[in-house]
Amino acid sequence: MGRKTLESEPTMQQLYALTSPAAQTWASYLSAMVHYTECCGKTPTELISSARADI
Repeated sequence: MGRKTLESEPTMQQLYALTSPAAQTWASYLSAMVHYTECCGKTPTELISSARADI
């Protein structure tokens, strides 16, 4: 998942709204999530749904 796509993903928008991170912090979050979502092959929303299903 690319950075621009990730920025528009609803779960990431919610994270941004809840945390109001500094610009550099947000860039770090996005960078890490780009790598993680590419590795997992899932969007952040799908990752959360999977985690909730496991509970």
